[in-house]
Amino acid sequence: MTQPTDEPQNGPENDNEPTGGPEGQDEPTEPGEGEQEPQGDTFPRSYVEKIRKESQNYRDRAKRGETALSRLTVSTVREATSGILVDPTDLTYDEESMSDEDGFPDPEKIKEAAEALIERKPHLAPRRPRGDIGQGNQGGGDDFSLASLLRQSAG
Repeated sequence: MTQPTDEPQNGPENDNEPTGGPEGQDEPTEPGEGEQEPQGDTFPRSYVEKIRKESQNYRDRAKRGETALSRLTVSTVREATSGILVDPTDLTYDEESMSDEDGFPDPEKIKEAAEALIERKPHLAPRRPRGDIGQGNQGGGDDFSLASLLRQSAG
């Protein structure tokens, strides 16, 4: 049976976060000046804290990048579907078919998808009356005159 110690242990079994390096690196970064080389399966506390801070920075940057891409996507869909759809949220954004080769939203592909949606569901298109619907200014008619109406009736 093992006795608990008062010293904090730096092993991965006692920490909630992984102690590995940032994603994309196969091995941890080199210790800086004044830091000790890892001995066995444990690392110095300062080294682990440095790696955790780097990892947190990478996670924060990734989150900001995802948020920016999400905002860009919403804005691009809104702009590409204006005049085609009443409500741009009627079009479900499909990343695979509506993105360019770099993964950014492609306005032309979004516009084509919106037009295809309108063909299947025309009720999603803006409802604008066209032609003569019997309202508004009817054009070059004569001015109405009560005197002329009375003359026609009397005579």
